[in-house]
Amino acid sequence: MRIAFVIMGRTPGLKQARNRLSRTTNREFATDFYNHSLNATRDLVLEVTKNNSDIELVWAVEEKEGLRSDYWKGHRTIYQGDGGLGDRLDKVYKSLLKEYDAVFLMQPNSAQLPAEIFEYDTLNFLTSDYDFLLGKTDKGDFYLFGGSSKIPLNAWIDVSYYCESTYSELNSSIARFGKVLEITESFGVLEKKDLDSYKEIPTDGMLESQEKLHELVTQTKFKDRFADLVRL
Repeated sequence: MRIAFVIMGRTPGLKQARNRLSRTTNREFATDFYNHSLNATRDLVLEVTKNNSDIELVWAVEEKEGLRSDYWKGHRTIYQGDGGLGDRLDKVYKSLLKEYDAVFLMQPNSAQLPAEIFEYDTLNFLTSDYDFLLGKTDKGDFYLFGGSSKIPLNAWIDVSYYCESTYSELNSSIARFGKVLEITESFGVLEKKDLDSYKEIPTDGMLESQEKLHELVTQTKFKDRFADLVRL
């Protein structure tokens, strides 16, 4: 059995993050947070592959010009393609399912997941009779998809992404084509206010890269944007 574990990633060092976290903190921190999250997500997957040689890490790279980056060195890369997230998920999943018995697609938005829980959910799906796997964040998004059956393009593109209804929409969409295994819910960071809760996550058993991500959050102090505002 051959399994592709795909991480959907942006190339570190190519451009700064521009998202809700960068708007509520700053671009430098948001970029550092993303890069550390990418490292920790990679190590979560590699932790699973240590005892499961059938599982292969594959990077799905957002930028075509980033495909030759040294960051991906040692692992297979595939270009995500053009279009919205639904189009890109469809392209990556469809192309790899031709070569592998099962394909996982993961976003680097739940890098703090305990390694043992992450491995359990992954292997539990692979030994079950479910067709698909889906992991939810507490913000309503999804962080992990897994599948061994075909899904048509419209099932991906009819979903609203990056919002609180993403998981429920995607779940309903793919459930038309097979049984869906719902796995452990994860904590997500979208903006500055989420960082306070992130600081409270227990660090026992964390991988080294997860600890570095946690340290980045706990040790970074933000200047009040309005501290120097002159009151008239």
